[in-house]
Amino acid sequence: ERILFIDDEPGLVEIGRVMLGKLGYDVVVRTSSIEALELFRTKPDEFDLVITDMTMPNMTGDKLAKELMQIRPDIPIILCTGFSKRITEEKAKEIGIKAFVMKPLVMRDLANTVRKALMPALARRDLTIPLLMLLFHVWASMTGFRQAMSGPGIGDCWSNAES
Repeated sequence: ERILFIDDEPGLVEIGRVMLGKLGYDVVVRTSSIEALELFRTKPDEFDLVITDMTMPNMTGDKLAKELMQIRPDIPIILCTGFSKRITEEKAKEIGIKAFVMKPLVMRDLANTVRKALMPALARRDLTIPLLMLLFHVWASMTGFRQAMSGPGIGDCWSNAES
C-alpha cells in the first residue's frame, strides 16, 4: 500500500517515512499541505491512505482532509496532532477522518492505526473477485447453467477453471 505522509517539520517527515517504511509501506512525503494537495489532485488513485499533521502553515490538516475527500471521498485519512484546541477526535470523525493519532508517534500505535484505517478499503478490494466468483458458482449450480454449458469443448473450460 502507498501512503501520503504530510508534516511541515522535515524531521518528523523523515521519522514517518522510516517508521512506515519499516512496516512495509511505500511512503510518499511532503512538507507542504499545498504541495500534498496538488500531488493528490494529479494522482488521487495512487494513494491508499493519507496521514497528515494538524497544525501546518497555509492549510491545516482538517482543511486538507476536507479537500482530499472532495477529490476522493473514500480515501482514509489519519490526522496527527500534538495538542489542538481546534479539533478533537470526535470532530475529526465527524468530518470523515478515519483516525486521530497523538504525537509523538509510537511505531506500534501507528502500525495499529494504519492497519485499522486501511482495513475497509482492503477488504473491499481483496474480497470483490472471490465473492463474485462464489456468487457465480452458486448461481450456476442453482440454475443448471453448468449442465447447459457442458457441450463439446465447452465443458473443458469448467474443469480447467476449477483446477
